Amino acid sequence: MFVVKQKPHPKFNRRGADLIVEQEITLEEALTGGKFTIEHLGGKKVALSIEPGKSVKPNDVMTVEGLGMPNIKAPGTNGNLYIIISIKFPSTLEEAKLTTLLKVFSCFFTGILEFGAVEDGGEVEGGCGREVGDEGL
Repeated sequence: MFVVKQKPHPKFNRRGADLIVEQEITLEEALTGGKFTIEHLGGKKVALSIEPGKSVKPNDVMTVEGLGMPNIKAPGTNGNLYIIISIKFPSTLEEAKLTTLLKVFSCFFTGILEFGAVEDGGEVEGGCGREVGDEGL
């Protein structure tokens, strides 16, 4: 009889045939999308992406089917790789970036909460896709 003890891995955790790893991304990547690579066990590079326009939150989970460990309960199959997203927030913001963020978020919330969707989505004098003084908004 053999007893196999699993040695802890510094990056991956195992649950049955599934592997779990945490991936840190920047706030910019979380809000606007981006690409990143995870080095899988054995050194294989796994390219992943967050689609532009699809934001992610801390602790969101991305799944890559079949990139876990061999599944002893179902020979010939592998578990899944689960990527838990953590977001690195900047400790400071330059004034220009802060001004831009305030403008974007102000327009976003104003557009949703008060004015409804902006049809053309264009950048105009008011800075939020509408003219200053527009009536009926």
